[in-house]
Amino acid sequence: PLTSPALAADLQQFLGGPHLYFYDALAPIVEYESVDLTIAFRASRYGRGEVLAGDYLNCPLTRDEYDNFVAELVKAERIALRKLLPRGGQLCLEVGAGAGRLTDELQAFGRVVLLDYSRTQLQQAQARLGRSARYIYVAANVYQLPFVPRQFDCVTMVRVLHHMADAPAALAGVAALLRPAAPLLLEFASKLHVKAIA
Repeated sequence: PLTSPALAADLQQFLGGPHLYFYDALAPIVEYESVDLTIAFRASRYGRGEVLAGDYLNCPLTRDEYDNFVAELVKAERIALRKLLPRGGQLCLEVGAGAGRLTDELQAFGRVVLLDYSRTQLQQAQARLGRSARYIYVAANVYQLPFVPRQFDCVTMVRVLHHMADAPAALAGVAALLRPAAPLLLEFASKLHVKAIA
């Protein structure tokens, strides 16, 4: 994995080595003060108006380059999910589901629980996916998960972990929700850039 040895060890501790599968976005994390604001621009991550002025600062890409980059990144996430997801199950938990941009990849599951801290994001997901009994929308804190242990056949966390103040605590809570041998699919923004490992 393209992550720190400490985080990889925490992941293995909570999930076990044989069931540890994850992929990694190769996005650098930089100090805001180092950004050249003459070429940077603010944008909404998925064009859904999360924040009027944008929820990300993008540079040094043009708007078209950024939109193409996001489209390719989402395609890559979908390819990885398709390859790593189990062929089916009764219940899947999507932690940090946001507006449900990847929820349609979870069609093999009977029901999907979309969990996010943001009610606004969940409302956007519900507007997109509908009020079907197949989807359960839960606004909750990942550190106080409102679920019975060992009930999920799969848990996904895509672009969520880097938002956690205490990643080991978040992972411990999520791992407790998995049925035995059920996978946790985890994708997170790396603090390493591909140039740094070349």
